[in-house]
Amino acid sequence: MRVEIEGGRRQILSGKLGSTTAQFEGGNPFTLDPEQRSSGWQARLRLAGGGAALSLAGEVEAEEQQGKAAIGGRVSLRFGL
Repeated sequence: MRVEIEGGRRQILSGKLGSTTAQFEGGNPFTLDPEQRSSGWQARLRLAGGGAALSLAGEVEAEEQQGKAAIGGRVSLRFGL
């Protein structure tokens, strides 16, 4: 069995998103303002084990950006002949 832990920070070094103004045919113009982006953390935990004929792995990940957290995961099963 193998355990992996990964963590870090996603840092915005430079750059800026600008506003976009659009108009549908016959409509009024409107402006889309981007969110003020911010840096955030991320972490991942993986577990994997098995042999040549069969292996099982699982992963859970979390990321924080804009003051909100997102959590995801996946499981994989591999057969070999």
